[in-house]
Amino acid sequence: MEQPQILLIVTPEGLERTEVLSPNEAQQELAFQTYSKFAFEIHRFGRRLEQLLQSEASAAKDRTIKIHDDDC
Repeated sequence: MEQPQILLIVTPEGLERTEVLSPNEAQQELAFQTYSKFAFEIHRFGRRLEQLLQSEASAAKDRTIKIHDDDC
């Protein structure tokens, strides 16, 4: 890794965590400055992601296939 990175860890339930990585201590301050600039947008993304995943899970339940046997 040559540049600082911000990782968004996403699971099927939503945004699990955010990690701020830097290749060395000299760039650590830059990484945290960048993170603080994006923190509000990351929070909004996490909330929206949870909404999308919940609606997708709800829609998937509605798409279940029901087989009816007329012989019963």
